[in-house]
Amino acid sequence: LLACNAAYAPYTLQIQWWIFGIIEVCGFFYLGYTLIRSWMGLKPKVFVKNVFLLSFVLRVIWVLLSYGLYQNWTGTPFSIGAADEVFYDDIGHYGASLLREGQWSIYEPMTKYAGDIAFSDMGYPIYLSIVYYIFFDSIFIARIIKAALSAWTAVLIYKLATRNFGEYTGRMAGIFCMLMPNLIYYCSFQLKEVEMVFLAMLFAERADYL
Repeated sequence: LLACNAAYAPYTLQIQWWIFGIIEVCGFFYLGYTLIRSWMGLKPKVFVKNVFLLSFVLRVIWVLLSYGLYQNWTGTPFSIGAADEVFYDDIGHYGASLLREGQWSIYEPMTKYAGDIAFSDMGYPIYLSIVYYIFFDSIFIARIIKAALSAWTAVLIYKLATRNFGEYTGRMAGIFCMLMPNLIYYCSFQLKEVEMVFLAMLFAERADYL
C-alpha cells in the first residue's frame, strides 16, 4: 500500500480509507486465527449458530456505521459516486409506489421508467420494490436484510466445504467468509452483489446436497 501510494502520489488514498484498510486486514487475520483455534471444538450446530450470529452482527455494525458516514460525506444514505445505487433505489421506490396503487404487474412500467436497462438487470429493482413496499421505503431495512443474507452465505459455504473437504476445512471456509471485508462492505450498498452471491451459493450448496 505504501509503495503504490508513493508511485502514484497524485492518487493517494484519503486517510479514512487507510484506516479502514488497516482495520480490515488486521481484523481479518487476527480474528481468523483466533476463531479457527477457539471454535474447532464446538459441535456443528453450535458452530453454525455462532457463524451466522457473528456474521450478522459484524455486517449490521458496518451498516449502521456506514449509514452515518455516508450521510456525513454525501448528505445521502449512499456512498461516494454511487450512480448505480441511486439508479436502483429510484426504480425500487417507483415499483413500490405502483404496488401501493394496487398495480401488481410492475415489470413493464418499471422497464419503461428505467429506460435503457438490460433484462438481466431488472430482477434486483423488482426485488427492491417488494422490500420497499413491505418496509415503507426503508433503505436501512433493505440493508439489514442484506446483512442477514450475507450471514447466511457464510453458513452455506461452511456446509458446502464441509461436505466436500471435511469439517476442518469447512470451518475455516465459513470463518473466512464471515470475516471477508468485501462481503461485509457490500452490505452497505443498494446494489445486487450481496443477493447474487447468496443465490449462487444457495444453488451450489443445495445442488451439491441433492
